[in-house]
Amino acid sequence: VDAARTFTCVVSPATCPNGIVWTKSGRTMYWIDTMRCAVFAFDYNITSGAATNQRVAFRVGGSEGEGAAAHISKLPPIRCLAYQ
Repeated sequence: VDAARTFTCVVSPATCPNGIVWTKSGRTMYWIDTMRCAVFAFDYNITSGAATNQRVAFRVGGSEGEGAAAHISKLPPIRCLAYQ
């Protein structure tokens, strides 16, 4: 969602999106797709909100739980950003 409140599709298809977190710097966004057993990394522009350069950060074998909490120990230090 940009400043004009329009949506841009970043990932397609998404099977079961299940968590989104950013690095402390805000420059990398991690997105979890549970059914693909993968955590994807994106370059993130905090000013524009653009997420680009999708890549697999890592894959997990089988079902290790749900969402960001299940994978948090494998990620660098992160924080969730909340915008008002």
